[in-house]
Parts: sequence; structure tokens; C-alpha cells
Amino acid sequence: PGAFVTTTRTGDGQRMLHVTNISGHTNPTTVSLDGTPLAGGEALHLPPRSGHLLALGLDTPAGRVEWASAELSAAGEDGLAFHPGLGFPGQPGGTEVVLRGARPVEERVGVDVSRDGDVQTVRGTRPGPLRIRFA
Repeated sequence: PGAFVTTTRTGDGQRMLHVTNISGHTNPTTVSLDGTPLAGGEALHLPPRSGHLLALGLDTPAGRVEWASAELSAAGEDGLAFHPGLGFPGQPGGTEVVLRGARPVEERVGVDVSRDGDVQTVRGTRPGPLRIRFA
């Protein structure tokens, strides 16, 4: 109760996920799209009285952001930046970003990266904003 979720889409298929919590308490919310769970089926932790726009297949100069559990705050060819996240499996409030077609992510302290072909999943291992740099 109190969580509202919808998407918007451009003509070429880029999407944003809009999540809003109108309640006065943190609202754990699980989200799925077309039957596929987002965030690994784990709850996003929506702060009280907040709204968020999350990338869901968004083209950036660095590559396509297939999914992010945080709002994109900056995008360039050399990297991406995200506000503090809403969570991912095993880490409420953390940031998870799934990239397709981007250069390899520079591995460094505070960032875990897994790769599967041209898909990279980046998880911030510390609370707060996440900056992704490319090698």
C-alpha cells in the first residue's frame, strides 16, 4: 500500500520505471515487468514520500542501461553516475546496474562487476552514490 509503479517508453523502445511511495514509511516493493521480476525479485526499498525514475532499457553515450536500481545522475562516454540506490538481492538500499554493449567496467574498491558476454552487472558494495568508470 502506498507504492505506485508505472513505465514510460519512447518510440524506439527506451523505457523508464517510475516508482513513487506516498506513504510516511519506507515501503519495500517488489516489481516485475511482463512477468519478469526486476532486482532479482527482491524488494526495492522506497523511502517515505519519494519518487524515482529508474532506467529500464535506456541508451546512454556509454552503452545501454538495461536496468538500474538507482536514478542516473550523469552519463558520458567515460562513465555513468547514479544517486544512492533502492536495493538489489541481499543488499537493501544498494545499487545494481545492468549494462549492455558498454566498454569493460573498471574494477575498483566499492564496485563488484560480473560479465556475461556483452552484459555487465555492476553492484555498489558501499551505501551512497555509485560512479561507474570504463576501462
